[in-house]
Amino acid sequence: MKDIIIVHDFDGRPYFKAIEKNFQCKFINSRPIRFLIRDIVKKRTITKDTIDSILFLFLLPFHKNQTIILGMAPFNFRLLFYGMLCYRNKVLLHSSWHQWLGRTPFSYINIFNKIFKKLWRHYLPRFERIIAVTKATKQSILDFSYPLSLNIDVIPHVVDIEPITRAELDKKWNSKCIQGLFVGRLTPEKGIKDIINISEKMQSGLLKDSNIKIAGKGYLEDDIVHASKRISGLLYMGYITSRDKLRDLMKQSQFFLLPSKKIKGWEELFGLVIVEAMSQGCVVIASNHIGPKEIIDNHKDGILCEESDFVDNTLRNFNNFHTDIYYYKEISMRALDKSQKYNMANISQLWVELINNIER
Repeated sequence: MKDIIIVHDFDGRPYFKAIEKNFQCKFINSRPIRFLIRDIVKKRTITKDTIDSILFLFLLPFHKNQTIILGMAPFNFRLLFYGMLCYRNKVLLHSSWHQWLGRTPFSYINIFNKIFKKLWRHYLPRFERIIAVTKATKQSILDFSYPLSLNIDVIPHVVDIEPITRAELDKKWNSKCIQGLFVGRLTPEKGIKDIINISEKMQSGLLKDSNIKIAGKGYLEDDIVHASKRISGLLYMGYITSRDKLRDLMKQSQFFLLPSKKIKGWEELFGLVIVEAMSQGCVVIASNHIGPKEIIDNHKDGILCEESDFVDNTLRNFNNFHTDIYYYKEISMRALDKSQKYNMANISQLWVELINNIER
């Protein structure tokens, strides 16, 4: 089994499960000093990952003939060090960032911004391949790097969750009461106030016996707790870490809500949670952001709507549910089918083909 070194700004394990299926992976953090301080202050011990990452950093000039995946956001100054790996190794850059010409996760004073952008333009052609998580990311990198010639492939994140069975799907859509679900950060940009607004308007008429469940944490948690006390159809489930419990919630829900709001430098990107919900036969109703747009075909395997129309659009679909359940069940079945495009077998095969090609 071939060894792959994965260098990432954070813990790369959640993003590279599809590679681990067929290769022996060693995970390195690109910010080991920061994580060393965290280990000492919070954990009172130094983890093996931190030790490995520090050793890797100090031995940078001596690494050779390795296959390395660099998961680093633009325009991280650390490329000044890790970029040297390109000269004696086969290095693949992995990116999910979609605004290479706009706001980026790493920003400095103007003169340093210019320097580090030039540094990145210098190294981009020197990567063996560039792996973009979405087509939008690929296009953004090409726009930034023009007129450089780059080798860019698109490989989405893997969704390693057991899909809902047909019997479970049929049972879910036999219910006459709607169960909606939101999973994510409890922050304004995630559209939490829209969720509360929708649940308030569901308290009478056809929707009075339906509910929306919220799972997550964030600084709007108190707002959710207070709202759930006065709105019978709004249920706060707390922060759930168990993937099995999250899967069960999705499996029970007909609709998955993602009312994201654009803010400066952020919009909803490729959300694993969208595909996970689709794999459980949920009809995803999402804001028309760059990530959901790439996953969902509107009114075919999900529903996209403008931010300003999210509340009314969702309520309209909830009410239509009672007159045409079959329409929404059809959407959920197509969503389930599409979710398998992102399953372990398919995504791991894309990685195998790519890595085998660069090793020839």
